[in-house]
Amino acid sequence: ILESRKSRNSEIEMKNTLRRSEAMTEIVQFLDSEIDLQQITSEIIGIVGRMTGISHAYVMKPDKDNGSVEMIGSYVADGEKSVLEEHGTQKIPEFLKTVERRVVISSGTRISEKLSGQFDKLHIRAITVFPITIKDEISMLACYLECRQEKEWNVEDLKFFNDATKIIQSILQKRIQKNSLKR
Repeated sequence: ILESRKSRNSEIEMKNTLRRSEAMTEIVQFLDSEIDLQQITSEIIGIVGRMTGISHAYVMKPDKDNGSVEMIGSYVADGEKSVLEEHGTQKIPEFLKTVERRVVISSGTRISEKLSGQFDKLHIRAITVFPITIKDEISMLACYLECRQEKEWNVEDLKFFNDATKIIQSILQKRIQKNSLKR
């Protein structure tokens, strides 16, 4: 019985690895795409959201001087309501104001009462935020959230989020370089 359980777990792990590889191949194809950045970003985080089974994902451009964020891309799972405005500029969520490096908060992570209150209000059970940096400055934030159920992030999910975020960063860098060459 133990041997068949190990074999079954190994088979599940292999299937998950294959699905992640296929999804990453789909994401990598956007590197050379000429379509609108907002559309590409939404497509990429949509693939990430469906692959990992999370409820929400957002990519936003913070403007700390104005205390606002511009939504660049969003993914909301079927049957869910967005926890943030999906389009345009809005007040920066309090919990994102101080992000300077990757943040990983699982359902079991101990957090301050203030932060806990903010998450409760938005029904956030787990969140991870990856800064997208250009020339050593945070240009955008990629946020991956789970709002439906308790969630403990696993290494595979975090690696997948990181890889997808790096691809978004590469696309952004390429476009900035391309635009500076046109001038």
